[in-house]
Amino acid sequence: NRNVPVFILINQYSDLALLKKIEPWLPVTLRPGAGVDFEAQLSMAEGVERNPLFYSSDPASLKEWDALPPVLIPNLRADARPESQVLAFVKLNNKVLPNPLIVSRNFGFKRSLAIIAGDIWKWKLKAKKEKLFDDFLFSSAKWLGAVKDKKRFSVRTNKRFYSRNEQV
Repeated sequence: NRNVPVFILINQYSDLALLKKIEPWLPVTLRPGAGVDFEAQLSMAEGVERNPLFYSSDPASLKEWDALPPVLIPNLRADARPESQVLAFVKLNNKVLPNPLIVSRNFGFKRSLAIIAGDIWKWKLKAKKEKLFDDFLFSSAKWLGAVKDKKRFSVRTNKRFYSRNEQV
């Protein structure tokens, strides 16, 4: 089945040749970078507050993402596919770069999510809001596992057929 959801962490240890083999399922296209690995923060993209991956009952929690510690950005050039949505960009020295850091893709029956950074464990350990990273991972798993063609509401009964006016 080619419609398996994909969650991938692309970091400094990722092998570009191996990633090229699964690139059709990724929300980004990859090519070699021109520099070195570097540390940077993330900057949330505009409109991301409506994205189910960052849903929170506390609207102020979205601002917590911009205050997370720096992570290691690998020496790879990632370009978001046209049907992908960039959820966060790389921010270096308070300047937002066009490099995507978190990218999602919902294309046909294929869903994928990529984080292009290493050392994301820092987000879990150093976040001001304790469950910020946990909520993101939980929301990601729910979003990736959601099936588009299934109805949102289903009823199961104890009988297969009912006669007219029979109480269900």
